[in-house]
Amino acid sequence: MEREAEIAIPEGAFDSAGQLQVNISETKAWNHEENEVDDPVLFTNAIDLTMLNHSQPLKPVKLTLPVHSEDQNNDDIIILMSDKEEPEENEWEICNNVDIPGKFITFDVNHLSVYIACSKQHTGKSKRQATNAIKKEVQVECFAMLKKESDGKLSLIIEYALKNRGKSRRKKWKDKGFCTMSIEYKDCVMKEGQTYVIKLTENIQTDSLKPQDPFLTLNPRKFRTGNYRSFHLINDTSESPLEGEVHIEKRHEIISQLPQQPHASSVPNKETRMFTNCCHKSVQHFEPEMQVAYDTYFELIVSLPIDTNSLGTIPVLRKTSLNRITACLTMEECYQLGTNLHVLKNKIEQLETDGQLKEILKTWRSARPNEKLVHNLSGALKEMGKDDMANNVEEAFGNNTEYPE
Repeated sequence: MEREAEIAIPEGAFDSAGQLQVNISETKAWNHEENEVDDPVLFTNAIDLTMLNHSQPLKPVKLTLPVHSEDQNNDDIIILMSDKEEPEENEWEICNNVDIPGKFITFDVNHLSVYIACSKQHTGKSKRQATNAIKKEVQVECFAMLKKESDGKLSLIIEYALKNRGKSRRKKWKDKGFCTMSIEYKDCVMKEGQTYVIKLTENIQTDSLKPQDPFLTLNPRKFRTGNYRSFHLINDTSESPLEGEVHIEKRHEIISQLPQQPHASSVPNKETRMFTNCCHKSVQHFEPEMQVAYDTYFELIVSLPIDTNSLGTIPVLRKTSLNRITACLTMEECYQLGTNLHVLKNKIEQLETDGQLKEILKTWRSARPNEKLVHNLSGALKEMGKDDMANNVEEAFGNNTEYPE
C-alpha cells in the first residue's frame, strides 16, 4: 500500500508480542481541486497504526513516509495526529517534531494512531482534506455526454471521474464522437466503494435498461477504463426536444426495531390457570416480540441537465468551445468582439450592464450555426490583433474539434 514507508519499532517497545494493523489512505487526489492556485496541502498519504491488543509503545516508534512532491517548503510541514478511526475536522492534533531527509518525512510517535504530513500555513484546509481522505472520500467530476449514432438514435454516457482525470476522460469520449452538455460537469464528493443510483427524468427514454444499469459503484482504481454507464435512448428528437436531467442519488436504508406492545392472554392456558389458583394472584401472559421496520430514502448527490444543443453543431462553435474563447479575452475585448461580429449594440450594452459580456459569443451564434460563422469569428478576432486565436479557430474547424483548452 505504501512500499517506501518504514515503521521502526525499537526493541522493548512493547511488553509482549502482538499484531500490528496498518491502514493507508491515499491523499493525492485531494491535491487537485478546480482552479487550484495554491500548492498542495497534503504532503503524504495518511497512515493508521493500531495494535490489535490495544497496547501502546513504551518507547518512541519512528515513522518514515514518502512525500508526494519534492518542491514543498520544509518549514511549512507539520504532522497531524488523531486517535479516532475516522476523525472529524476538530479531532486532529498537531505534532511538530519532523525530520525531512530528501524525498521522505521522518518523525517519532509515542502513541499509535492516525498520522499525516501537511501544511502548517493552511492548517484548516489540511484538516478538512485529511478528514475526507481518511473517510475514503474523493473529489469527483460527474458528467453526461451524448452521441448521435448513424441510425439517428442517441447514445448517452454517464461517468464519475476523479477530479484530476475528468478532462482527459471527457476528451476520450469526444474522440469517440460524444458531445458535452451545456454544463460540462459538476463537482461532488463521493465515497470509495459506495454504490449510487442513476435516474433519468422527464422525457429521457431508454430501451436498454438492465437491472444493473441504474447502479454504479465508485471504484477509483477503475479510472483508466472509467466508472460509467451507457444508455441507448429512444427519443425522437425531430418530434420533440430531449428534456430532462440525470439524477445521481445515494440510497439510505434506516433499520429500526419497534417493540410490540405486551398483551395479556384473554384465556390463560392450563399452566397459567394452575399457577393462578395456587398463588391467588392475577397473572398476565406476555409475548415480548420485536418488529423490524425498514425505511428507505434517496439523497440527491448531483443533477446533470441533458440537452441536444451541441449535437450536430460544428465543434468549434459549441457552447463549451465558445466559452474557452471568451475566457481568453478581457471584458473590453469581449465588447469589441461583439461589435466586430455585428451584434446589436443594445444587446451588447445589456450584457455589459448584467456583467455577462463573456456570453457575447453565445448571444451571437445562431441556433443552427454554419461554416460561414467560423470564418466570421476568425475574421473578427484578426481585426482585434488576435491572430493566434483566429488561427486556433480555423485549425479547430479543420480538425473538427473544439477550441483548444
